[in-house]
Amino acid sequence: MEKVSKTMATEFPDINLTAPSSRAARTWQSASAPERLGGLLIIAGLVVLVFLFFVKQSNDKQLSRLRDAVEAERARAQDVETLLAEYETLTTHIHTTLETAVRLERLADAVEREGTPFSTVLEAVATALPPRVSITNLTETDDALIIEGEAGSASLALEFARALQTDPTWKRVRLEKLEEGVPNGPPTAVNFRLRLEK
Repeated sequence: MEKVSKTMATEFPDINLTAPSSRAARTWQSASAPERLGGLLIIAGLVVLVFLFFVKQSNDKQLSRLRDAVEAERARAQDVETLLAEYETLTTHIHTTLETAVRLERLADAVEREGTPFSTVLEAVATALPPRVSITNLTETDDALIIEGEAGSASLALEFARALQTDPTWKRVRLEKLEEGVPNGPPTAVNFRLRLEK
């Protein structure tokens, strides 16, 4: 058998017929110092690559958690912006209501000085006021009461004007303005101004 191995080794020098374990031992032992150093560097490189793979996996997980946190913060920021916009709208509405209340007080004082109880005027206006119609301003002149407001539709504003015409408190009721486009209102909402002549 040895003779056959030697003959084959002579005739086929490229074929290694030794057992793998002894072949590896002989290769490592017969390797020169630079070859051994190269082998160690390859092994060290593989270890570093495995380490870097696990570091990348860990970083990817942290990055994913960070992205989720950023998205959650963005959603919270949008909620805060929505709340701030609603707060500003409410603040504007409160200021408008307070200004209207001050104007109503002044109007009440002026009407009572002239001898007509303001409660009578308010009662006449309130009785004629249909649903989905609101008064935003009342102004009194020497000969008239001017009512400004918002209505859910043009027909509601006209209904309010017709109801005021039937009241004997007013000589004449005139619709001076009827415009579409109430901020934050339904698409059919209108602004109106009525002149109620005394």
